Amino acid sequence: MKEYGVTRVPAIAVDGKLLNCCTNIEITKEDLVNAGIGSC
Repeated sequence: MKEYGVTRVPAIAVDGKLLNCCTNIEITKEDLVNAGIGSC
């Protein structure tokens, strides 16, 4: 996945290139904590 630059799933690559809708949208640990994941 790293060779395509995937930072989240689902992600779609066509002909070895990640589609624009799947780029530059990274989910960070901070995003998950702010959503309440891992707080239980």
